[in-house]
Amino acid sequence: MQQHICRHPMRIPVILLTLLLCFSLFSCNAEGGTGTGTESEQPKESLPVFDCVLDMVADYTVVRSDVSGDGAKEAMSLLRSALGENAKPPATDWVNERGGETLPANNREILLGATNRASSILEQEELTSARPNHSRDFSITFYTDEVVIAGADAILPTAVQYFIDNMLDAPTAQFAIGETVTVQHTYALDAVCGMSPSSMVISAPDTLQVYAKQLQDGLYAAAGYVLPLEPRGDGARITLSVDPALMPKQYRISVKGDEVQMTAGNSITLSSAVDALVGGAASDGKTYEGEYTGDVPFTPGEFLLSRYRTALTEALTAAGKSYPITARGAGDGFDAIVTAELDAAAYTVEVTDTGISVRAGHYLALEQALNEILAGKGLDGTSFSGTYSGDVPLSDGDMVLVWNDEFDGGTLDPDRWTLNAKMNQGDIKNGTEERNVTVTDGKLLMRSWREEDPEVPYSTNTSVTTDGTMSFRYGYLEIYANVPFMRGAWPSFWTQSKDIHRTVDYMTEVDIFEIFGVKNGVSAQLHKWNFTTGQHCQLDYGRKDYYFDKETVPTLNDEYHRYGFGWTPTQMYFTVDGETFFAHDITENGNFGDFGTMQGFQDPLFVIFNNFLFTDGSSWKPSGALVTDDTEFPIEYSIEWIRLYQKPGEGDIFYDAYYQK
Repeated sequence: MQQHICRHPMRIPVILLTLLLCFSLFSCNAEGGTGTGTESEQPKESLPVFDCVLDMVADYTVVRSDVSGDGAKEAMSLLRSALGENAKPPATDWVNERGGETLPANNREILLGATNRASSILEQEELTSARPNHSRDFSITFYTDEVVIAGADAILPTAVQYFIDNMLDAPTAQFAIGETVTVQHTYALDAVCGMSPSSMVISAPDTLQVYAKQLQDGLYAAAGYVLPLEPRGDGARITLSVDPALMPKQYRISVKGDEVQMTAGNSITLSSAVDALVGGAASDGKTYEGEYTGDVPFTPGEFLLSRYRTALTEALTAAGKSYPITARGAGDGFDAIVTAELDAAAYTVEVTDTGISVRAGHYLALEQALNEILAGKGLDGTSFSGTYSGDVPLSDGDMVLVWNDEFDGGTLDPDRWTLNAKMNQGDIKNGTEERNVTVTDGKLLMRSWREEDPEVPYSTNTSVTTDGTMSFRYGYLEIYANVPFMRGAWPSFWTQSKDIHRTVDYMTEVDIFEIFGVKNGVSAQLHKWNFTTGQHCQLDYGRKDYYFDKETVPTLNDEYHRYGFGWTPTQMYFTVDGETFFAHDITENGNFGDFGTMQGFQDPLFVIFNNFLFTDGSSWKPSGALVTDDTEFPIEYSIEWIRLYQKPGEGDIFYDAYYQK
């Protein structure tokens, strides 16, 4: 079969802004320009004469590759519907070479994508060699007894729809054998920071892969290139990283040699940096700085407003006010912010014709103002002001309260806490029932019990955690708690690094205190865990202990004490009733064996409470710590409050529920 193929340098481009744009076809003949090779100088061979292309291909078989993806399958379905119910059954290009079969010849076929037919191979090569970012281009070529639709698998439905809309109903006289319509997508982005993305890779740590994928998808849509994701790429690359030296909402895009560096003060801020880069930011190669533009709360005031948004919307609607609710300090709509311009305890509510402006010196003062508005104050058009009247200290020395729970509700606050088992043992049930964990009388109460089940003879609370709700970096975290000091008891107050915030490939753990079935002391320790390899290591010189005065021990089970954890960029320290009993430099010192020194102890941490037990089923059995027949149950661990203070400008708080959406 002789095929007359014209390879003209002016293969017809059609801008794929929309499938409704008009296109034009050219005739390839001796007067048609400077063709390539002798074939272009010969007269074109016409297609058979039919009123429309549909009539010509009515008996063609639609063929896709046997290993094609979902795109070719969808394209085949579209084309089959357009050809009508009398069309031949579709087929794949599979050939049983071991059975002596060969590629069919002289078949009448519409070929979709990368089939094994010679014409498909030729047109795919022609299309992909035309330009490097060809992944959203396609071409349609008429051969003798073949229509070849070339393109990547994902673009084939678009190509087939174009064929259906623009060619199928057209007279065959408009086309010629060897004539190709090439449709090239017009991209918004030609370069990244002045460099071609064709040879670039994207490098990011595991914790930032979600943003690396966002960048990969964005550059594919904007520039047509699929950049490989390589954690430690060399050569031309785009790197993503978090730099705590930047403000949480700040990001920076800069160029260093053939590397585009994207850094942000917070991992989620990288999403705005990605949007900016894909949108053409730093296209001149100069450093570009911007701020996060999404709805994730970054401050206690923003988080508070997100909690109150639904109730405020309902109250405003009931009062006939359809204001947008923001935390921008813009002064229009319903706008609520925490500002250092006011004393910490002060708040003002200014009502105008265009909105309600709420200003407060602290998020607890802001909460009091919002509660007054929900009670109807200010909704009548009257401005007012006030002073925070609660009992919670808004500051502690030079530190400011940024997160707290006074456990004054009837249940655990789901915006603050999750029940997520962090300790497990075969003979102990982790319970979520009220008898194991509840909020009552202004306290979080965790109870362990002896059960009647011989297989699982004990129960305790499932770990009470901020895993998935809140992580923090730096500050002073403290609880006021009544902790069980007795044989069998293993209560704890501890933290772990959340995977979405880690800068290392392992988890860090800080045990603020544990009690190992003793009557007079608590222990603190630092750990590292690699769950992939199963490795675990604790700080080289072991636990550090605090022992209460002998006079205190007899009544210790009936008393509340303050247990605290301080964290700065250079140090972690541990306290009981304000007295530091253990401090450690986290910049370099400390031996963790294969885990190195103090790497990872700058990663944000979430909080965990457990009221576990030492039993016969425990993998570690400290001397004299196991439950006995004389142990009295329930064993109770209660917490009256938890408070986190941070120095202004030093420390971060992460509302993780928003990061995981």
